[in-house]
Amino acid sequence: MTHQEFLQLLTTARAEWEAALNEVGEERMTQIVYGAWTVKDLIAHVSWFVNEMVGVLKEKALVGSELWRLKNDERNAILFKENRDRALKDVLDEDKRLYQQFLELFKTLSDDDLNNAAHFREMPPDWIPWEVLRGNTYKHYDEHARELKEWLRLLRIERSQ
Repeated sequence: MTHQEFLQLLTTARAEWEAALNEVGEERMTQIVYGAWTVKDLIAHVSWFVNEMVGVLKEKALVGSELWRLKNDERNAILFKENRDRALKDVLDEDKRLYQQFLELFKTLSDDDLNNAAHFREMPPDWIPWEVLRGNTYKHYDEHARELKEWLRLLRIERSQ
């Protein structure tokens, strides 16, 4: 993976994420998407992962929250509870701020940084840095943008019946 390839995938996925959020519109961001999760909760969830990658890039080390030690479902439940009562504006502002922060830090990386675990303290030698970053940024954007688009599709079907 090259820096340019990753950057292209990231910016494309982010554009799709933003397009999905724009289609949802702020007036529907407190509506439930699935389970008890609202669109706002989903945005806060995605932002947490981007924030964790900001820390990795700032420190050039595999650092982060103790929540990583938990199973996905447990971690997500805690994130849900921690963010549930936050104001929508705060969540949206954080989403934009963290993406910009990640993007600026990412721009300082080389192709070698992306492909060599030795460039990141405490990263296991068999890990590939770009794969760690991908799973918590553009892959995550893709996954949740698709969910939002499906939710919107189902809403349109419900309204047409």
